[in-house]
Amino acid sequence: MIITTNIVYVSAYTNINFKNITSEDGLSQGTVETIIQDDKGYMWLGTNDGLCRYNGYEFKIYKHDEESKNSITNNYIVDIKQDKSGNIWVGTANGLSKIDTKTDTITNYNMNDEEKNYHIITLEIY
Repeated sequence: MIITTNIVYVSAYTNINFKNITSEDGLSQGTVETIIQDDKGYMWLGTNDGLCRYNGYEFKIYKHDEESKNSITNNYIVDIKQDKSGNIWVGTANGLSKIDTKTDTITNYNMNDEEKNYHIITLEIY
């Protein structure tokens, strides 16, 4: 007879601090759909009214602007991912945006097709 045991060690942090962040602090909207932390420590929050980058002190807001080519495809954010090159990929209600974090340049991949109804649900980066 062979008997095996698995031991799991669990430790907890005792000094965890949380801060509620609201629109009064600069968040673009109160409903956050998705959150990631990038390799530089920034928190990226996808809301129903734009993408917010938070450095722990202040927000930079990314919103769709019909007049600007350097804006995200839509304000309704459904998912955010970071690739191996450090780019931030933003899935929106009607397209995909890539933010080059080195230059803050945005490249859009629109999915506006009258005959098809595309919706991004989640992103996977390989």
